[in-house]
Order: sequence, then structure tokens, then C-alpha cells
Amino acid sequence: MKKLTNEEVEEKIIEVVATLCKDLVVDITIDGDICPGNIPYMTSHILVTVMGRVESLLDVKIPDNVYIFYDKKNNKQLSVKEAADKLLKTAKYGE
Repeated sequence: MKKLTNEEVEEKIIEVVATLCKDLVVDITIDGDICPGNIPYMTSHILVTVMGRVESLLDVKIPDNVYIFYDKKNNKQLSVKEAADKLLKTAKYGE
């Protein structure tokens, strides 16, 4: 199986978040530097749904105990780029 790149993961996260923002009528530009957890109406429940959609699009499994949009150690919301890094470090392929 082909290993994913940061750019591929970022692209899918941006795609899913942008679609949800459109559905929620939130007019905001989504790029790699934005923190999805800081977008209006983008609650952790919605971001868990984002994670599920990204899993499906990339054909990976994010472990149940991993939340890619937040860093507990540093107590901060993660940007799309940082979330992509976290996903790549924790995801399981082909599961």
C-alpha cells in the first residue's frame, strides 16, 4: 500500500472541513494554517465526524483514543497541517 503524504492528508481534511463549513453557512477560507477547532460551530462532535470522513477518504484507521485536532500536552487546537502530521503518525493502513 502506498504511504500517504502530508499534502494528501491536508487536502482531504481541508476538503471535508470546507464542505461542512459550507453546510453550516460559515464563510471562511480553509487552508493548512487554520485550526478547525476554532471555527464557529465546529465543535468536537463535528470534528469527530470530520475524522471519520477523512478515514474513509484515505482508507486509514485513526485509533479510537486519538483526536487529531487537539494537543493535550500543550493544551492547544491544532492547525490542519498539524492534524495531518498527527494523523500520519497514528493512523493504521488498510484496517
